[in-house]
Amino acid sequence: MLKLNAALIALVLASGTSLMAQTPPMGGYQDAAYTTGTAFGDQIESFVLKVGTTTLMSNLNTGGAASPYNTFYSAITPGNMVPGSSHSVEVQPGSAYSQYFTAWIDYNNDGDFLDAGEQLGTTGNITHPTYGVITFVPPSGVGGVRRLRVRAVWNTAGPHDPVISYAYGEAEDYLVNLGFAISTSSPLPTAAQGSAYNQNIQATNGTTPYNWVLPVTGTLPPGITASQSGNNLLLSGTPTTAGTFNFSVTVNDSSSPSQQSTKAFALTVVPPPAAMPFSDNFSTDKGWQLGTTWTRGATTGYSASSPTRAEPTQDATSSSSDNMIIGDTIGGDYPINQSQTYWAVSPMVNCTTAQNARLRFSRWLGNAIGTSLYIQISNNGSVWNTVWEQTPAGGQSTIMDTAWTTFTYNISQWANGYATVQIRFGVGPTGANPHVGWSIDDFEIYDGGPDMEVREGPAPGTVITNNQAVGGLRQFGSQQVSTSSAAVTFTITNNGATNLGITFSEQGANPGDFTANFTGFTNPIPPGQSSSFTYVFYPTALGVRSCTAVLTHNAGGTSGQQFLINLEGTGVAAAVGVLEVRLGSTTGPIITHQQSPTGTPRDFGNQDVSAGPTAALTITIMNTGTGPLNLTVPDLGPTWWNQFVLNTTGFATTLAAGASTSVTIAFDPSVVQNGLDSFIRIPHTDATQASPYEVPVIGNGTTTVTTPQATVTESSLTGPAVTHNQAAAGTARDFGSQIVSAGPTATLSIFITNTGSQALTLGTPTKGGTHAADFVLSTTGFTTTVAPGGNTSFTIAFDPTSVGVKNATVTFTHNDPGATSPFIINVTGTGITTAAVIVVKAGGAAGTTLTNPAPATGALNFGNRDINAGPSTAVVIYIENTGTASMTLGTPALAGAGAPHFVLNTAGFSTTVAVGANTSFTVAFDPSSVGARTANVSMTHNASGTATPFVINVAGNGILNSPIVEVREGSATGTVVASGAVATSGSGRDCGSVDVAAGATSPITIVIVNAGNQPMTLGTPTLTGPEASQFTLSTAGFSTSVAAGASTQLTVTCDPTAVGTKDAQIEFTHNDTSGTPSPFIVPVIGRGTSATGVQILTAALPSGALGTSFATVNFSANQGTAPYTWTMYKSTLPAGLTLSTSGVLSGIPAVSGNFAIAVRVTDAGGGTDERNYTLVIAGSPLLPTAGGGGGGACASHTDGNVGLVAVLSVLLALLAGVRVARRA
Repeated sequence: MLKLNAALIALVLASGTSLMAQTPPMGGYQDAAYTTGTAFGDQIESFVLKVGTTTLMSNLNTGGAASPYNTFYSAITPGNMVPGSSHSVEVQPGSAYSQYFTAWIDYNNDGDFLDAGEQLGTTGNITHPTYGVITFVPPSGVGGVRRLRVRAVWNTAGPHDPVISYAYGEAEDYLVNLGFAISTSSPLPTAAQGSAYNQNIQATNGTTPYNWVLPVTGTLPPGITASQSGNNLLLSGTPTTAGTFNFSVTVNDSSSPSQQSTKAFALTVVPPPAAMPFSDNFSTDKGWQLGTTWTRGATTGYSASSPTRAEPTQDATSSSSDNMIIGDTIGGDYPINQSQTYWAVSPMVNCTTAQNARLRFSRWLGNAIGTSLYIQISNNGSVWNTVWEQTPAGGQSTIMDTAWTTFTYNISQWANGYATVQIRFGVGPTGANPHVGWSIDDFEIYDGGPDMEVREGPAPGTVITNNQAVGGLRQFGSQQVSTSSAAVTFTITNNGATNLGITFSEQGANPGDFTANFTGFTNPIPPGQSSSFTYVFYPTALGVRSCTAVLTHNAGGTSGQQFLINLEGTGVAAAVGVLEVRLGSTTGPIITHQQSPTGTPRDFGNQDVSAGPTAALTITIMNTGTGPLNLTVPDLGPTWWNQFVLNTTGFATTLAAGASTSVTIAFDPSVVQNGLDSFIRIPHTDATQASPYEVPVIGNGTTTVTTPQATVTESSLTGPAVTHNQAAAGTARDFGSQIVSAGPTATLSIFITNTGSQALTLGTPTKGGTHAADFVLSTTGFTTTVAPGGNTSFTIAFDPTSVGVKNATVTFTHNDPGATSPFIINVTGTGITTAAVIVVKAGGAAGTTLTNPAPATGALNFGNRDINAGPSTAVVIYIENTGTASMTLGTPALAGAGAPHFVLNTAGFSTTVAVGANTSFTVAFDPSSVGARTANVSMTHNASGTATPFVINVAGNGILNSPIVEVREGSATGTVVASGAVATSGSGRDCGSVDVAAGATSPITIVIVNAGNQPMTLGTPTLTGPEASQFTLSTAGFSTSVAAGASTQLTVTCDPTAVGTKDAQIEFTHNDTSGTPSPFIVPVIGRGTSATGVQILTAALPSGALGTSFATVNFSANQGTAPYTWTMYKSTLPAGLTLSTSGVLSGIPAVSGNFAIAVRVTDAGGGTDERNYTLVIAGSPLLPTAGGGGGGACASHTDGNVGLVAVLSVLLALLAGVRVARRA
């Protein structure tokens, strides 16, 4: 019982350790097993290897090793043995207990000590300080470095098994050198007819270079040739003939005198094997070689008791109904007490293209203790390697399957690259107890891909690679802050042969914004099975958010590997609805809030009050935002709402983004009146616009007239209406001031229109009133009969004969029963003797005469002006008084949005201008920034004949007369790049990731645009930066001269020679004078990857506190080539903290906050790995928790380890105290 407890403790202490997979003699060996080992002093104290009396190697006073009690002393220089001479292994036990010893050498280097002649011998029971001696002679013709094992076993005489478990003792492994020899085993791997064959024959332990004797002696298969390849002999070609071919080869080394080695080989060429993937559901015979007890047949459902056992009632193939399988003794038990193994051997399968070959089959197995079972593989038809076994020597338990189960095994170490791969299932020797044995179905040999395969998206999904740049579904796109995206599924498939265990963690800038869901996730994942988890993006802030999911796994049997899944998304503001109103359809004209209906279909015009409603007009309400828009059913207002008909049938009160709804409006007046107006009121939730949103409508209510109807207007047919006896003041019928004897003013036309339905009869207009003689009436062309819809007119002018206000009337009779007859039209004017008259010209006295207001045309439009050129040539504004009285002017003033860009000069300007005199000022354009500018100059005056002030509009366009360099990613419309802007992962300046052995990435394009108005001259771009050699710049088609508005481009690829992120920059000069730096710098990045590249293992950093010593972090990495050098990468540490080149982060923080940092490790070969961290420094010292310790998870982990070690220490002490009682 005490020994069992000690073994249990040893197991706990050893848990979690793993070995990197290696090949013999350095690795690939099963340890010699012990349950308790050296816990009570059962150990090898000293080891010596001799040839004759000469010591070749020794390892003295080593003491006992800890679990697993089998130490490989690979660092000790191998002893140089002499094949054919007598050697001895001498072993001394520890002082506590005597031991039996056995020793072995793996002469054929196949990873075990089980072959004939590999056991060197055994000793009797040896007590300290005596050495046990095993004498042996290594065979001639065997060369190279090989593995030697010696093991001590307490209380059990040898010979011992090299691996099976004993209770007490210890094993030690060493390397020995058997000298110059051809080390490749015979027979060679089998070749297949018609398949390419490449096999090196190697020599070892001589002085290079080696020289192979050609041609070889004997017969090579037709199609195969032998040639020297470095220090090897290469057999290559495509065999054309099946059969076994025997030959021998000879090699000489370069020592003086030369050593020679000769070895015979056999090479078998088999007929063309089956292609991979190969599958067999046994519905047809595909050429299995079945031993005595094996058959291909239908399931029987055989069952028996004592022990309870059963075979399947149907096969495992769901797509077939024939129930065909292969099995040993289908329909019964395997024969008991048989002394040999019976095999079922598969057809040969061509695995030359396999990268990760797998064996998969469905099993229904019953086996009793005492019977041996095997699954083995061969790639040459003669040497078989065990894939799986259950034997009495290895410890057994009863197997009793009650359902079909799928098993997958990794056979890549034996199958990859071989054309003649076979699998065999074995049963026997059998014991005394019966059982049903093997039932096998759905047999497959296939290329399983990587041991761990990760896919994104719904089944079957898309394969993603380790640390693949953000893309696909891992780019979540835009997501409203504080809302969850749709879940993205990630599926992990275990293509390996052992359980796949995974530990999940997260790193990067924003891990809190990405949430994983492992509900239903199976961990570990059995071979051949898959399990899924999901991620959702829940941004907590605006902008790009990123995270890396770290999957630490043991795929392929190697613990501590990491698979990185890069995630990214962009947090955006809350989605809101945006109201947009259009006339007619969703593509009609936009109607702004309270936009006048004049000149639009919303002005319904005239509608007879008895005619009913007009045709309906559709008003469409749209949601152009990104979120929902809530509406209230529209209504009408204000005064004349009852003159319109609003139809809201089908109106939607909630609009999703991009949706629309509508109402219709018609005009149905009941009042005869012009200008019946209303508006549609649309309440809504768009906070950026007025609510309710108002859409004005208007119409005129009319009635049918059955009589003549006289409508009088002035100036034009559509001019202002004139009513009977209306006062003239404030109308065109007020002629203002006119100089006596200057002649008549311009005439004013008075129009009379018949808007009735009968002929209108008029009397000829006549003048009347006190001053009728001061007005001139002309009725030329006037008609006294006007048909319905017709019109006639007369004119009136003012021609005063004396000073003063003059009033008169024009009257005419008519037959309109609805109006007064005669119709009286009042006119007025003022006679004067003197007045100022203003004349304004642009360009001086001979310039262009300007009207009031003067448009910004001609000389008043300054056109384009460089913002660096100073003011333009000034334009002279000339003002002359052509009247008969002095003219008073106000000082000209600049106004308008663009006023600061114009120069007004009033030096010498006179505000009083005599009759016939003049004055002037100037205006020039002097823009200070690029863009169109407008302003106006105004001045008051007292002149007659035009309004005051006199307004002169001016305009100009500020330009930069220069080329302007603009750099964009991908295309001429791509993302703009500022000089020196950092290239980020996934951007248009990220060349992406590529394996360092795979060549260059796909090219990225950088476009240089001339956004100016002058030709741009560029220097030839160059690559600079410490890692510029990792990139290739292509300027094919690049132009150093770029016209205004044109562009040129270049491409960049990344061809990394080492792993990690690579940085470089493109530099070019230019003649842009707008302030853009020259040379212009365009940073670019790329990444080199490799399955064996250096990787940072440190997943996260502990928190710290201001002014308190930071918990020292020792950054760790694996893979690549040590030693490692640590630096900060594109970031800096908070003040007070430092990172040493050996990877130690320490110090006392002098500032607090959350700091985004990046750390880089560089291995001895130049490979790098970078990892982002968030470093949290609290504003005050962190207090210990009630449980003691500190630092959160780190403290908890430390306390847990201390507790475990303390408990184990007590147990070991107690056990040590009772050891004596076992052998008292």
